[in-house]
Parts: sequence; structure tokens; C-alpha cells
Amino acid sequence: MAEKNGRPLRKRKRKKIWFLLSFLFVVAVVVCGYFYKEQKTALAQEENVLTAGENQRILFGQITDIVGNEMKLLPGEYKEENGRGFFTAGSGEIEYQIPVGTQVETKLGAVTTFSRLATGDVVEILLEEDGADGCILKMQILQ
Repeated sequence: MAEKNGRPLRKRKRKKIWFLLSFLFVVAVVVCGYFYKEQKTALAQEENVLTAGENQRILFGQITDIVGNEMKLLPGEYKEENGRGFFTAGSGEIEYQIPVGTQVETKLGAVTTFSRLATGDVVEILLEEDGADGCILKMQILQ
């Protein structure tokens, strides 16, 4: 058996092969994890689409002030281009009272309450057309 530096060549080759296989396994796990995360994020974004039914409408706006369940909203338009969202503010603030128990979805799709909302958040609101401003049914944080 040939030796080099006091070690048999077979042992050195085995160590190299095990190291290479371990390295390839780690790389495969990292790559699969990355693609799994990307797929999960894409699915969450697809599922977070609000749709308006009869006597309902969707409103986009930026929260200018929120205290408890009362909020002031600057309405506007929201567009997505190349995976990025852009909010263009309109004019005039609207005041809303958020009903207790209203579902608020975060950017990642988690359902929470209105206590998660903050000044500066851009939101999508599903409104029931029952009066001048409407009643909030559901909200989603966009930015």
C-alpha cells in the first residue's frame, strides 16, 4: 500500500470524497430552502387579494393618524410593477372607525387585529357601501 506523509492514500481519498459529498449536501439543502421560501412568499402574495362583492368597494390609502380604533386615511392609488408597490396619494383625509374584530392581514399573510396598524402604513380596505364613507369589513397592509 502506497503511503504519503505517513497516511495511506486510500484514507485520504475517502476523506476527500466524504468532504465533497457533505459539501454538496449542504449546498443542495440551502438551494432547496431558498426556492421553498420564494415559492411560499409568492403563494402568500397571490392569496392576499381582496375582492369586492355587491355593495362593496376597495379603497387604497395611507394612514396619517391612528388612535385606538379611529384612523385618518389619505386615499390614493396603488400600483404594482415588477414586484414593487407604489402608492400615489390623492387629496383630502377621510376618518374611519375600525370595527372591533376587523381582520387585518400583514404583508406576509398573517391575520391580526387593527392594533398592528401604524401611521404611515399603506393599506387596502374592503368597504361595505352603507353610508357616506362605508363600513370597514377587512384590511390588508401593503407597505
